[in-house]
Amino acid sequence: MTHLTYTSFLFMTLLIVSSCSKEKDEETLDGVWKVVSLVHKDCLDLSDNKEITFIDGCATENGYLGCWELRFKGSKMTSLATEKQLSTGNEEEYREEIFFKIVEDKFLYCDNEQFTNCDEWFDVEIKENILVLGFPDGYSIENCYSVATFVKQ
Repeated sequence: MTHLTYTSFLFMTLLIVSSCSKEKDEETLDGVWKVVSLVHKDCLDLSDNKEITFIDGCATENGYLGCWELRFKGSKMTSLATEKQLSTGNEEEYREEIFFKIVEDKFLYCDNEQFTNCDEWFDVEIKENILVLGFPDGYSIENCYSVATFVKQ
């Protein structure tokens, strides 16, 4: 994946919504989640419709090896993405830590653990060890519906 794609990917990790109680989701989410797929569908430009498959949280695209995982503990989420340019071996790491809370089926991200200045995220579905995040405005590609799927490790 390109540098821009992973920068966008990291930003979009901050866009999640949930459908269970706060206590249950925090318990269910605790742990490490690795991405297994990213799908762009229903795109205005049909050539943007595509699926990227990740193996053990990593995928190769456009000369880059990109890896991504989310780490949840209590009300804190850490997004960790790495990107390695295959031709040069240059590697970059992107790390973002935020606090989250779940309110009325919405997952909010906040800058601090006092939960002030929070923003609402997008669609989420949690089933056992699978976390599915939906981005109605598209992730890394605008005018699509994007879905990122993670598996709990």
